[in-house]
Amino acid sequence: MELTFNEKIESRRLTIDIEGKPTAAEFQYILGGTASEEEASTLAFDSSARDYGDLTRVNLQIEPVFIDTTRPASCLWDVRITYGPPDQTSQPDEPQINFDTTGGSQHITQSIKTRHKIGATGAGAPPPIDNQGAIGVTDSGGTLNVEGVDITVPVYSWTETRVMPNDKVNQAGIYGLTGKTNSGAWRGYAQGEVLFLGASGSRKDKNRWEVTYKFAASPNKTGITIPGTTITIPDKRGWEYLWVRYVDAPSPDNKALSKKAICAYVEQVYEEGAFGALNIGS
Repeated sequence: MELTFNEKIESRRLTIDIEGKPTAAEFQYILGGTASEEEASTLAFDSSARDYGDLTRVNLQIEPVFIDTTRPASCLWDVRITYGPPDQTSQPDEPQINFDTTGGSQHITQSIKTRHKIGATGAGAPPPIDNQGAIGVTDSGGTLNVEGVDITVPVYSWTETRVMPNDKVNQAGIYGLTGKTNSGAWRGYAQGEVLFLGASGSRKDKNRWEVTYKFAASPNKTGITIPGTTITIPDKRGWEYLWVRYVDAPSPDNKALSKKAICAYVEQVYEEGAFGALNIGS
């Protein structure tokens, strides 16, 4: 079965501005050889040009003229393709960006400073125990535990939606970088500050995808001191995890046991990756 796609005589209707430049164009075709609307649409799309001068294809309309499913070779379709100015808002260098700075949650076990230690009053009441900054110290069957507390820490999250040509949408790269931090400086962020949360995409047409990329950023820190101790951490990248180890130790007045921080750890919990594979700039 031979498929045909021919331009009509009355095709090529142009709209011209006062400077003589085309602002819109319509091409008309007759397509034959199939009873399948899907096959006809695919043929029309593949056989027509994506661009006409400075204009780009914005719409393809297909309507049946004669359809006989028992004789596909005799079927005819009317095809109209319109061209217009490219959508400037959907170019790769003009993404739609949405951001959120409401922060993220982090569990901590050591305070910055204990502002008050208040004990019970009255004869024989024991003085308040100095836990040396440990938060939520509890005694369970003679075992001291540090429960800690969840706080809000600076996190900048954002999404950017881009319309990109097929050859720029690296699906394997997107998949491979999901859940990784930037292995080098990227868009003004230092190594380890940006976490790629993944992307979602849908095909806009035969040549382009609309993809939404999701990121979160947390600042790197240096010279972190654990309050109440002599422990100083030289540096911690944004998405690394800091935790503190405690031991039971006498309170400063030697009247009770409390928790004392003896060492701190910085753990890398996300792998790193080169974000250049996303093809959305550096």
